[in-house]
Formats: sequence, structure tokens, C-alpha cells
Amino acid sequence: MSNHHEALVQSQFSGQASAYLQSSVHAQGGRFAPLERMV
Repeated sequence: MSNHHEALVQSQFSGQASAYLQSSVHAQGGRFAPLERMV
């Protein structure tokens, strides 16, 4: 039971983490795009 619960929490956490990283990278890319155009 505890193993199943841990696996469920890990899968939810990894899903949230990957979504957060993707949105963070996307936001940084949008932030850095104008700087690259200036250079």
C-alpha cells in the first residue's frame, strides 16, 4: 500500500515538475529572445 502510494506521489510530482520545467524554459526563451535580436 505504501509503495503504491509513493509511486503515485512520484508520478504526480514528476508530471508537475516536467510541466513546470517546460513552462519555465518557455518563459526564459521568451525573455531571452529580444536579447538575441539586439545582439
